[in-house]
Amino acid sequence: MQRIPVNYIVQIDSFRLADFIYYWNYYEQPCSLLFFKPKTEGLVGIKLVVDSDEAATFLLRAKEKTGCKLYTKD
Repeated sequence: MQRIPVNYIVQIDSFRLADFIYYWNYYEQPCSLLFFKPKTEGLVGIKLVVDSDEAATFLLRAKEKTGCKLYTKD
């Protein structure tokens, strides 16, 4: 089901990145991911848009399991 699109930036430790991608694949790749390297050593940034229930479920589960931080992007 479609929702109003919300832009997120995910901050995650490099060693948890494989877990994040596992959940993305488990939920059948519900959204596009854009990876970027932040200025802090050992972290990875991911930009994504949550515009469906599947993408929201994926992001909440990934946050719960990996401990990543979510930021809304205006």
